[in-house]
Amino acid sequence: MVVLDLSLPDIPGELVCQELKRLGDIPVIMLTAKSSEEQRLFGFSLGADDYVVKPFSARELVFRVKIALKRMSDTTPDTAAGKLSFNKGALLLDPVCYHAVISGIPVELSATEFKLLLRIAASPGKVFSREELLEKVLGYSCDGYDRCIDAHIKNIRHKIGDRPKNPVYIESVYGVGYRFNGVKDT
Repeated sequence: MVVLDLSLPDIPGELVCQELKRLGDIPVIMLTAKSSEEQRLFGFSLGADDYVVKPFSARELVFRVKIALKRMSDTTPDTAAGKLSFNKGALLLDPVCYHAVISGIPVELSATEFKLLLRIAASPGKVFSREELLEKVLGYSCDGYDRCIDAHIKNIRHKIGDRPKNPVYIESVYGVGYRFNGVKDT
């Protein structure tokens, strides 16, 4: 796990985040003074698993690190036994290796993106609220409206080629959250 300050002296932290994500499933918590919604969403689009804005509480950062470490060690109970296949093999998910394949092409998802996709794919047709996904996938709840789930869903859709206006896999349920529509192969 890496707690990454974006204000590095020699190289932009955003480039470091991208390189870390290229190296593998390394969870990254961005630490920055950049606090606008657009900047946070941009951080998530780079693959950040969490985003902490300065000034911050050391206790909160420790809490977020603990949650991220717990997420790394957790598996999704419904899918820990084996691979999931949808739409006649068009989408394959391997929960042991954190590996996703769409139409025969491997898809590079961050650890958080993979866990989010796996969570909703494990229960096709079920509607998941943003709050439920925050708690079950990211490990925390939010009193206000947190857009990080939306940012992760947007990234997943882009990476698997799912169009929001005509989705094959991830459907937005207005005012609630998201539903996975893929047909599970037997």
